[in-house]
Amino acid sequence: MARGSWTLSLPILLMVMMVLTAGCIITPDEGDDDGPARDVTLIIDFEGFDPDTFSGQRVEWNLDVGGEWVKVREDRTEGAYYVINNLTASNALDILMAADLATGIPNEHHVESMGAFIDSIDGVVNGRDSHYWSYYINDEYGLTSADSAALSDGDVVRWLYMGNPFG
Repeated sequence: MARGSWTLSLPILLMVMMVLTAGCIITPDEGDDDGPARDVTLIIDFEGFDPDTFSGQRVEWNLDVGGEWVKVREDRTEGAYYVINNLTASNALDILMAADLATGIPNEHHVESMGAFIDSIDGVVNGRDSHYWSYYINDEYGLTSADSAALSDGDVVRWLYMGNPFG
């Protein structure tokens, strides 16, 4: 190949590569929508049972502008009730894990062939006085395991320690 044709081919090759890769760059606002849901609110309702951390209190946390979790409300009340705003999570199990990281509220779960199920939240264990942890997403009862219950931006997840409604 002659020297003149090689120098002419290089700019053409670069031009072809630029045309072929056009549109392949993803900006921060683009991409798939399979990421975790943002601005999710978690409510943990102990239904009159006392948790280990904030017994008999309504406590609420928010994420401040500096990215730190701050307690914005702490009131004495009849039963314990926690609200954690602005969490990021993919499913109903993830949101409890995110709350643990944000506020230190512990939870335990186990995994079965059907998925993950909650054993305790803040020391309140399944089975006490025939009460069990159940979740609702936007006021709809969860019909799948906690790790299968996908969340969307702005959802409200409520974990409720409730008695068996069937007996």
